[in-house]
Amino acid sequence: MLSTHSLREQMDRYADGSLSSEGLEQWLVSASWDMRRWAPIGLQRMVEKMMAAFVRHADGQLSVDDLDAFLTGIVTQLHRAAHATPVRDRVVPTQ
Repeated sequence: MLSTHSLREQMDRYADGSLSSEGLEQWLVSASWDMRRWAPIGLQRMVEKMMAAFVRHADGQLSVDDLDAFLTGIVTQLHRAAHATPVRDRVVPTQ
């Protein structure tokens, strides 16, 4: 089952070179096939953008370098989101 955590793990593997873009695409297709039933909308949108990038690459509309840059940007987004403090946990200074 796809989760933000499992996506981040696979994207980290892609970033460190232990998973190819083809391997990432295969995992993503397998892990996300029924995500509309249960995945948060933000995760669904991210996966849809990734799948669209893979299609554009397969059609020759996106170079390997451009695909890599796009996927690297996703890695950055996932790590920023993982380290962000949820609103409910933020300390608001009082006067």
